[in-house]
Amino acid sequence: MQPIADLGKALTVLNLSRIEKGKRPILFHTDASQAFGKVSVDVKALHVDFLTVTGHKFYGPRCGAVFCRKDLLGLMKPIFFGGGQERNYRPGTENTVDIVGLGKAAELVHLHLEEWRINLVRIGQYLAERMQKTFGDTFVFNFSVKTDSVLPNTFSVHFIDPRCKGYLVLQHAARTEASTGAACHSGKNCASSILINSGLTKTAAEKSIRLSVGKDTTKEEIDILVADLAKSVRHLTENPDQHTTGTLAGQGDGL
Repeated sequence: MQPIADLGKALTVLNLSRIEKGKRPILFHTDASQAFGKVSVDVKALHVDFLTVTGHKFYGPRCGAVFCRKDLLGLMKPIFFGGGQERNYRPGTENTVDIVGLGKAAELVHLHLEEWRINLVRIGQYLAERMQKTFGDTFVFNFSVKTDSVLPNTFSVHFIDPRCKGYLVLQHAARTEASTGAACHSGKNCASSILINSGLTKTAAEKSIRLSVGKDTTKEEIDILVADLAKSVRHLTENPDQHTTGTLAGQGDGL
């Protein structure tokens, strides 16, 4: 995870200096879609001016919401014009069902976050242990899994063998739904720029897959996942001539 709170504190200090010099403050927005529902998200502790969340990331409907500091509401401008719905920010009949569903999902996060987080940590550790035991030194965690600065439910990994491109591993995994990174507009498999900018080589990024667990994921399901990946990797390494490296990748958000 990015050190949002540290960045927010630094910006708070910087903005005091800017205001004293007659300059405009730098406003700070963070996308908390991946964090909300997995770890504590507090706009005051993060020192952010704007924050967005996405419902389907915490078991709600596929819609989103934005937090804006009250004193900054005047800076918010609509991109569509027409009716006066949603305080003139977005015209059109409100999607009442999704709005209520998003609110309920957020309420459940508030009530059960610690319980969910504990299970995410427990099942995430089990996934890491099973991957290590099954694949040993033939795979790599792209980032440390033993720190509080990572999400407890998400793991980015890649297999060392050059034949095990991320999209090919998933293509031959019969029971696994995961992602390799951001979709590429060219229609070809491409390395995630986020992974590369996070320090991975292009080769490692091309071979990476992102595995996620949920609040209800069981150890039995983890065993199925690892066995499925093992079967896929074995197929790729034993039948290298059957696969090309430029086909369309199975990419997306994952689960």
